[in-house]
Amino acid sequence: MVTTRRKSGTRPSLDPGPAGGLQAPRSWLKVLAYAVALFPPTGFLLGVIYYPQAEAEAARFGRNCMILAALGLVGLCFCWGASGIFKGLQAAGTSGAGNGYY
Repeated sequence: MVTTRRKSGTRPSLDPGPAGGLQAPRSWLKVLAYAVALFPPTGFLLGVIYYPQAEAEAARFGRNCMILAALGLVGLCFCWGASGIFKGLQAAGTSGAGNGYY
């Protein structure tokens, strides 16, 4: 059995990738990360982590995460506004759907 000794004071490093930074996720993990990126805080966090990387694929992944987070934020604002309008119409006595059930 061959043992190797580390220099004192050094930590074992993770494989940082060819350019010295983080690598973008691949395959199903990338799909999962994009789905999670639709939740704005998580998407912006992933974007901030991956966008400044030297590797082009990681930077592209970070940019896409920030774009998805912005789209998720717009979607949340749209749903919030639409629900407010709908509740306002209900409080005014009309549902906007015509004369239906009482």
